[in-house]
Amino acid sequence: MNLMPFDMFPQLGDTVIPVEGTYQDQIDKRNLRVRNVTSNSFNVESEYMGHSLVEAVRADFNNDGFEDVLCFEYSYATKGTLGFGGIRVLTRLSPESHFELAIPEIWDVKHLIEALCLRA
Repeated sequence: MNLMPFDMFPQLGDTVIPVEGTYQDQIDKRNLRVRNVTSNSFNVESEYMGHSLVEAVRADFNNDGFEDVLCFEYSYATKGTLGFGGIRVLTRLSPESHFELAIPEIWDVKHLIEALCLRA
C-alpha cells in the first residue's frame, strides 16, 4: 500500500479526502480501511467509496527497463448502487519510486498484447 498513490482513489462529490500521499498514508490517518488483501489484489474503502485493484499482468510495457503492472480496477459507492470499472496500467520510474498511472501514449501496445496472450 505504500507504493500506491492516493490520487488513484475514486472521489465522490463533497466527500473528498485530500489527495496526498499513498494508500498507506490514508490508512494510517484512518481515512481508508483495508477490506481484503491477497498476493495480487487489494480492496479498500473510505466512508463513501470503495476501490479494488487486481493485478493481471506484469511486463515492461513502456520499454523503460522497469516492470509495469496492468490491473483490473473496480470502484463503487459504499452507500449506494454506483459501481464502475476499467483497466489501469501502473508504472514506476525507478525501483525506489511509487507507482503512478502510465500515460497511454507511451505504452508499447504490441508488447502489451503479447503479454496478455502469453498470460491467457
